[in-house]
Amino acid sequence: IVETLKETNINLDGKECYIFGTGGSSKAVYYALKELGGIPYFVSRGKEGEGVLSYNTVGSLKTKRELAINCTPKELDNKILSKFNNVFDLKYSKVTDVVSDKSLDINRIDGLFMLVVQGIKSQELWQSKKIGLYKEIYSELIKEIKKQEIN
Repeated sequence: IVETLKETNINLDGKECYIFGTGGSSKAVYYALKELGGIPYFVSRGKEGEGVLSYNTVGSLKTKRELAINCTPKELDNKILSKFNNVFDLKYSKVTDVVSDKSLDINRIDGLFMLVVQGIKSQELWQSKKIGLYKEIYSELIKEIKKQEIN
């Protein structure tokens, strides 16, 4: 997650970041955000508490925040999405490409990019050498997926 966020060039230092969901993956995201200097908050459909906000509270934010990370199996609604400059969805079952969503004025980061980074990082560890090329491999993968969708 840290490498994926680094590759997006989003400056999180001292910025509020909102983690939707409180399951296992959200704990890894929390750690990654702290490592990158972000100020993470969990967002839950349950009760608010220390470090945990409700969807209603986030939906009523008056100014945009830097990053939302969706660690739930559900899509975030547009009211929530519109409160952020960047939205990173850990899911990769629906390929959306890493593009700006002009209607909501946000950048979306698909979980598929994270999957590519994880795969390359594991090969780097296994082979004891730097491979990199995350964006290039991701772009080629997206092209292939889009070709298959057309056929």
